[in-house]
Amino acid sequence: MAGEVIFHIPEHMRRNFSRRTKKHFYKRLWDDLNKCGVTVQIRNYEERHYRRIDPADGDLHFVNNGNLVQPNVLNTAIAYLDRFWQVDAKGVLCDSSIAEMEFDPKRISGPASWKFFQTLREDYAQARNSRYQQPRDVQQIQPGVIAVFLQGDSHLTDRARRWSTPDMIRSVAQGAGDRPIVVKPHPLKVAPEDLLAVHDLAASGVDITLTEANVHDILAQASATVSIGSACSFEGFLHKKPAILYGRSDFHHFAETVSNLDGFAEAFERAQTRKRGYSRYVYWFLKEHCIWTQSRFFFGKVKQRMIAQGFDPERLIPAKAGSTAR
Repeated sequence: MAGEVIFHIPEHMRRNFSRRTKKHFYKRLWDDLNKCGVTVQIRNYEERHYRRIDPADGDLHFVNNGNLVQPNVLNTAIAYLDRFWQVDAKGVLCDSSIAEMEFDPKRISGPASWKFFQTLREDYAQARNSRYQQPRDVQQIQPGVIAVFLQGDSHLTDRARRWSTPDMIRSVAQGAGDRPIVVKPHPLKVAPEDLLAVHDLAASGVDITLTEANVHDILAQASATVSIGSACSFEGFLHKKPAILYGRSDFHHFAETVSNLDGFAEAFERAQTRKRGYSRYVYWFLKEHCIWTQSRFFFGKVKQRMIAQGFDPERLIPAKAGSTAR
């Protein structure tokens, strides 16, 4: 099939695109496709635009943070840890095909998964690195806290949520008993009503506080994480901390999902008693089903996904004068 490859990405990714390093998913894919002589266009990501993609236009569209199921679309997103990306025909994050898969820990190699897990622990948990910039000063967090990670308002969060964030915070407070709660706002998306819920609960005597501490300082002391489906909860797996979710997630296999707003205490109990194999799950999720941007197999894995959609890069229209952007 002849056609072009089109990236639908937001403005902050388009900005200075040519100067991005190969660690960036789209820059590396751009370079690899150009080496194959493939025409690549870049279009500004806006949901109302990408949902108008003609399924019969003959092109292959990579849609950032998309959940568009069409034969000419691959949806892409950071897979919680910034080195790994989802490239999925069904959707990303809560809508990804991983959500429908079955996790069988017996099938995963113990030694291989442990080595992989330890590398990630060194690079993220021990180095105190996260997707978004974190404070470098170490802050003391009370041991055993319930760590609530807020995600603000976005179309991604809205896809996943079952209840409002203030309802989630109040639910945790209701079921926490005498356990202290710390709440970390999203570094980029702060909703005033979420913060107000925390302040109101604190004023009523609940042991709940806001914190801007490094996510790994929090995770190191947490008894469990709580979120709609935050990357911080996935990062918690590197600290061997269980996750409690108030929304749809594609890592639900390894978390406790709250089914009603009165169910936090029960979910927390399950989280503390369930046997887990963190290294095997992280390996299964990231190594087997996501794509590492720094791998020498990067383009081969992306190419497999392209071919599955009927687009072999070797048969696409060659670029005549380099790639173009709109």
